[in-house]
Amino acid sequence: MPRTGARSPDSAGSREIGKMRVITPFFNGFERAARRLRGALIMAVLLMLGACATRTLPVQVTRFVEPGFALGPAPRAEVVPAHPELAKDPDFVAFGNLVGERMRRFGFRPADGGEPDVRIRLDYDGRAVETRAAGPRIGIGIGAGHAGRHVGFGGSLGTTVATGGRRKVYDHRIHLSLVRASDGRVLWEGRAFANGTRLDLKAAFPVMLDALLAEFPGRSGETRTVEVPLEPGHQR
Repeated sequence: MPRTGARSPDSAGSREIGKMRVITPFFNGFERAARRLRGALIMAVLLMLGACATRTLPVQVTRFVEPGFALGPAPRAEVVPAHPELAKDPDFVAFGNLVGERMRRFGFRPADGGEPDVRIRLDYDGRAVETRAAGPRIGIGIGAGHAGRHVGFGGSLGTTVATGGRRKVYDHRIHLSLVRASDGRVLWEGRAFANGTRLDLKAAFPVMLDALLAEFPGRSGETRTVEVPLEPGHQR
C-alpha cells in the first residue's frame, strides 16, 4: 500500500500491458503533439492543393490612349523592334508574330510588305534574379514535445535550422506602342510587368500580352493588376 501523500502510478496516468503497468505521461504528451502536427500538415496540403487549382500570373498593366483614338476600319499594321539591338534577338520573330496574331482580333491586318497605317513598336526584356525561398524552420532541443510553425522537439536548450533554399525567379517587361505611320504620332502605349515569377520570358510573354491587351484599348493612365490563369503544369 502506498504511503499517505504519495502519488500512485494511476494518478500520473498509466497503461496496463499484460501484467506490466507502464507510466504514460510522456506518451500522452507525445500523442497530443503528434495529433496537432498531423492536423497542421493536413491543412498545409489542402492549401497547396487549393493554390494548384487556381494558379494565376499577376501582371501589372498601364496603358495610355491618345484622345480621339481611331484608326479606321481594318488598319494595316506591321510589328517592328523598338530599337535595333532587339532585332538581333532570336525570339523577336516569335514574339512579334504573337503580337500580330493578337492585334488581328481587334481588326488589324498585316501590311504584307505594303505601306502600313500603323507600326507596332515592340520592346521587352526579362532578367533572372535569385531569391531565398521560404521553408519550414526545424527546432532541435530538449524538453516536452510540441508542434506548431516550428516543427520539432523544443525547449530552453536547442537551435533552429532554416530549411528553405534559393530559387531562380524572373522579372519581365513588355512595352507596346501603336505609332501612326503618316506622322509618327503615338496613338496608344501599353506596359506590362510581371515580377518574381518562375516562368521564363518565353512562357510568360503570351500571358503578359493577354493581360496588356485585355479590354483593348483600355482606360488611359490607369494602372491595374490583371490575374491571368495559367495552363495546367505552369508554376507562376
